[in-house]
Amino acid sequence: MIYFAVRVLVYTLAAYAVVNVVPGLRPPPVPFVPQPYAMLAAFLALGVAFGAMQAVGRPLLLFFGGRLYIWSLGLLSVAAIAVFFLVVAYLSPERLEVPGGEVFSGVMGGFMMGLVVTLLEALTGLDAPRQDTAERTTPRYWRWLSLFPGRRRNRAVEGLRTVQLIGVARAYAVEMAVSYTPLAPVRRFMKRLLYRLRPRLDEDDPAVTLRLMLQDLGPTFVKFGQLVASRVEVLPARWREQLELLQDQVRAFPFAEAQRVVETELGAALETLFLTIDPEPLASASMGQVHAAALLDGTPVVVKVQRPNIAVVVKADLNILRDLLLTLEGRFRAFRRLGLLPLFDEFTDSLIDELDYETEAYQARMLRHNMLEFDFVEVPAVFPAYSTRRVLTMQRVSGVKITDVAALDEAGVDRRALALDLFRVLIQQVLFDGFFHADLHAGNVWYDLHARKLAFLDMGSVGQLSRSDRLRLAQLIWALHDRAAAPAAQVVLSLCEPPEAPVEMPKLRRDVERLINRHLLLDAEAAGISELFAELVTLLVRHGLLLRPEFTLAFKAIGQGEAIMRTLMGDEQPGAIVDIAFRTIRQALVRELDPRRLGPDTLLPLTREALGRLPNLVSALTSLLDDFERGRTALQLDVSSVNRRVTDVQDSFERGFRRMVLSISLAGLLLGSSLLLLAPLGDIVSGNEEFVIRLVAGIGVTASGVMTISIVASMLLPLGREVARRERR
Repeated sequence: MIYFAVRVLVYTLAAYAVVNVVPGLRPPPVPFVPQPYAMLAAFLALGVAFGAMQAVGRPLLLFFGGRLYIWSLGLLSVAAIAVFFLVVAYLSPERLEVPGGEVFSGVMGGFMMGLVVTLLEALTGLDAPRQDTAERTTPRYWRWLSLFPGRRRNRAVEGLRTVQLIGVARAYAVEMAVSYTPLAPVRRFMKRLLYRLRPRLDEDDPAVTLRLMLQDLGPTFVKFGQLVASRVEVLPARWREQLELLQDQVRAFPFAEAQRVVETELGAALETLFLTIDPEPLASASMGQVHAAALLDGTPVVVKVQRPNIAVVVKADLNILRDLLLTLEGRFRAFRRLGLLPLFDEFTDSLIDELDYETEAYQARMLRHNMLEFDFVEVPAVFPAYSTRRVLTMQRVSGVKITDVAALDEAGVDRRALALDLFRVLIQQVLFDGFFHADLHAGNVWYDLHARKLAFLDMGSVGQLSRSDRLRLAQLIWALHDRAAAPAAQVVLSLCEPPEAPVEMPKLRRDVERLINRHLLLDAEAAGISELFAELVTLLVRHGLLLRPEFTLAFKAIGQGEAIMRTLMGDEQPGAIVDIAFRTIRQALVRELDPRRLGPDTLLPLTREALGRLPNLVSALTSLLDDFERGRTALQLDVSSVNRRVTDVQDSFERGFRRMVLSISLAGLLLGSSLLLLAPLGDIVSGNEEFVIRLVAGIGVTASGVMTISIVASMLLPLGREVARRERR
């Protein structure tokens, strides 16, 4: 009740301020209310009506017009308030006596009301985020909304998510903005005074507020926060620490929902599937949460359960964000230069893939197979009988985060050697296996202190590179290490999608050289490989080039690996870490080129390929000898075919020549006939002669026009058919 009263009071005060500033908006007094309370009641009614519009009308507007709201970049909401005050202007007994005065009053009232309400809400803490860290039950309406018919996009789900996202983002944005102003103590006092029963968020640290906002926005934004946290150079340490908590400390969902998902997916009761299962999750992440369990034979496992109805929410979020990004790129040239849309599409594909745990199970088994040669690396085994698209059961591993420096030091771990081992394994995955873990934040890389092993977790996101792509990436890294700008520019061009326009190679080489000099030659405090790659991508966008998605993932993985190296080797100079990383890559390349490894890894596959093609080679040689005996070889020309080609060319040339002569003749006829029609003949010839001349000229203009149109049509119609045929393909 207090909350409702405060909101009505805020809207009433805002309406009173706007009405007294903007002319032509004075509301009519409420009838049957004696003075001087009639005007007070009028302002109160105006505040209540505006509150009703905000509480009911605004969500409905966002639900049905979410795409229009994004297209207008929020101006639709201002327009709705302007319409509200336009009605007030028409009802006002004191109108502005100028043409279009009601429209002026309504628009000005809308803008002023928006500003005043925002200021008062910031002071009182209205719509401030609630202080809630408990488990939240997933609303059941998501299940029903997911059943709504829709081809590629579920408009009902997207409408509801638009309402939720804008409400949450606005509340937290105001919270963070006010925390940087002198109004913060006033807002904090008002929240404590007014919201005793439903406490509001009271957090002074904007970094914490940002983390909580991403959690409230949902799994899509939590995943984005994890991505940002893995980039050392993007945020200060305090902000990065908070975002790193998103890796495994996201708000959990109730165990009852997890149990329902497991039993539905595996088709049996929980007690018949597992000997024990812990209701308290070991970790809660963006896509699901992990519970410790034991199989019926006592094997310790972890059960990863997908969040209920997450697929429909994530897809709606991605569609909304794509609409926003398309709008920004269409309105602002700076956004187009950043080239964010391809990166977002890559993020979308990766996120959609992570919704399928069967894909993750395959990727975990593949990575486990590739890492068998490293006795200090462990990838948890998958139990296919207990895994589906939404449930994944894996071997349980123990350890600490690889960035837990205190625990590593206490256990006497050589952090420098550990960093080199991790980076060597990563380079093996990227450059030699072509199958690599693409989400190497600290929550996905553990270290078993007892077994002294690295453990890779959460294989939901992996990257793949072909043999030729791995060679190109190795060439680029080698060229960067040698500070060779020209080879680096040439190689980096091969990493991109085919450009729409020719690339200015001298300018590209010059920019690449400047980038190398700044990061690897002149700057003693080198920021790192990750920043070098980030600036390289930006440089490519400026040149109209787009890095292929597989290389973006490779750059990201190498950058994340280097970030972990920096954490483990904190006492090393940044430039030394960059040099160590490059040397590690180079040593791995040299080791792989060892003739003793080339034999089994390269020569044997080539031998198998040659043996496989041997029967075809024998058949081809036999056919060639047969043709030679008959006086024909593969290189002999087919004279009849050549004659047909020459004849076709001659016919085409003759047709084109005849068409050209005819066109010139028609142009002359059209021009001459037109001049005769326009010439003053009355003073030269008699009336009958003039009539005949005019008639002949008219026939000439008509005939030449019709024939010209026919020739043009005969030339354009085949071209149109060819274009249509290509479009159908």
